[in-house]
Amino acid sequence: MSARSSSQKNSMPSSTKRSSARKAKPVIEIRPPFDPRTHHGPLPTPCIGVCVMHETTGLCTGCLRTIDEIIDWGLAPEERKRQIWIALEARRAQA
Repeated sequence: MSARSSSQKNSMPSSTKRSSARKAKPVIEIRPPFDPRTHHGPLPTPCIGVCVMHETTGLCTGCLRTIDEIIDWGLAPEERKRQIWIALEARRAQA
């Protein structure tokens, strides 16, 4: 039997405890804002890595795209991507 008390067994060194004061920032705040109407160069993907389709709205809970917009994105011309971004702005304004 060990000589350590039960309080010693369950205690964790303070250096290994996680700080609850530090919280991760949402991904959406890290990306700088831009205007898809005036953006030059390839448009970035709206995906923020939270890929879950909402049953009722049919929109991704992360980027607010429809499944068709997500599927089309990779091969879509820049003008179609621009249209999707503008639609996303309208969806965010309604939320």
